[in-house]
Amino acid sequence: MVKFCLFCGKSPVVKSMEHVMPQWLIKETGDPKRKAHFGIDWYAKKAREFSFNQLKFPACSGCNNIFSRLEDDAKSVIINFLNEKPIGVRSLYILLRWFDKIRTGLWLGFYYLDKNIYNIIPNFHIRRRIDEKDRMLLIYKTHDTRKHLGFLCVTTPFFGYWPSCFGLIINQFYFVNISSDFLISRRLVCLSLK
Repeated sequence: MVKFCLFCGKSPVVKSMEHVMPQWLIKETGDPKRKAHFGIDWYAKKAREFSFNQLKFPACSGCNNIFSRLEDDAKSVIINFLNEKPIGVRSLYILLRWFDKIRTGLWLGFYYLDKNIYNIIPNFHIRRRIDEKDRMLLIYKTHDTRKHLGFLCVTTPFFGYWPSCFGLIINQFYFVNISSDFLISRRLVCLSLK
């Protein structure tokens, strides 16, 4: 399989590795070396388990550095959110951009892990997905106080073919991120049935 940068899609220049789940988030949600389940290895026919800090993929060093600012901004917003501090419009915008990065990074990451089991050719990468589509973020707080990190739907064929919706669990919060053309339309009409 030809290696490409998760951010730009080109052959990595001055190679580095992108942790799709950032190190700060892994530490914030428990032991960084804890084992996690990452779907099924269809070729080996067994569950895929390894630590979150090993979920990393090829990237250009320059691309990785460019996106480190977004990561720093998102860290501040997520930490405030987890501590239930108020966040403003700018913070919500940062969250939407960060979820674009995470969603696309997981899609391309599982493309690598699954050795392109769905036989697709990615025609976009992280850089071309941030701020490009209408987006929505649903947030739900549970009563579970355990530290936890996980994601939903990213190991499904649906996500492999159409990476527009996924869930991310960060401690007691569930985030569902949706991105699509015409998700929010200027001429959208909502009907209420009573």
